[in-house]
Amino acid sequence: MMHETHIGNALGVASVRLLNDLLALAYAVPFLTREDLHVLNKRRTVSGGPMAVVAPATGLGEAYLRWDGTTYRAYASEGGHTDFAPSNALETGLRQYLLKRFEHVTYERVCSGSGLVNIYDCLKDSGYADEPD
Repeated sequence: MMHETHIGNALGVASVRLLNDLLALAYAVPFLTREDLHVLNKRRTVSGGPMAVVAPATGLGEAYLRWDGTTYRAYASEGGHTDFAPSNALETGLRQYLLKRFEHVTYERVCSGSGLVNIYDCLKDSGYADEPD
């Protein structure tokens, strides 16, 4: 794996900084306009409030931003690896089902690409719904 210094030397530039994809997205968030956004929950916005990027894909990528008094600072997060905390009986059943397959049931196991397969398998195996041909 190449380090920032090696890449900078190869490109002939003084400074290179490598970022993961979610951190790079987080740095862009403060520059989005209302036209760039789709509101999921109408709430009063708070100037200088925290912001987050959540990107379910092959994993559950996450990053967050906090206001430092002058500008937003972006931070990478491993929040997808936190314990899945069910909030109702159906989700509790999903957690129990996944505990039979995995030692640690995380939000990534539920809210990513493979998580969709896990949910499908749980619903199918529990008899919650018929599997179409």
